[in-house]
Amino acid sequence: MTDQMTAQEYNDWVESQWSEHEIQCKLFNRLKEMTPMYPELEFVYAVPNSRQNEKQRMYFAAEGAKPGVPDLVFPFNRCGYGGMYIEMKTQTGRVSPKQKKWIAFLLTQNYKVVVCRRLDDAFKLIIAYVSGDVETVNSYQNLK
Repeated sequence: MTDQMTAQEYNDWVESQWSEHEIQCKLFNRLKEMTPMYPELEFVYAVPNSRQNEKQRMYFAAEGAKPGVPDLVFPFNRCGYGGMYIEMKTQTGRVSPKQKKWIAFLLTQNYKVVVCRRLDDAFKLIIAYVSGDVETVNSYQNLK
């Protein structure tokens, strides 16, 4: 057995140190780069559903924010779906009961909904979705 990591093991370790916020920022930076090729990516948005304190939770709840809504919204139809939602999680992050409820509801409304734990998985899913690659999109299951 060796003490050296492979490049993939190192990349996996680095990514395991990132927060959900860092993963989403890196993903949106990639999406900005891809917007000239896929103009509809301009309309992808994040749902700001994490709050720092009770005052912020109350403020946003008064505006209609709801806990559990998936993080990323792709408001255009592709691959037979009315749109797509992605819930980003770290490799050890947990899907909350409220998130599970939202995911279950959205699935009944003909949306593709996936929990992604890796930046590259999310990126590959997104490119497949905007490209209309039905087989690849459908291969992504809503993992726990």
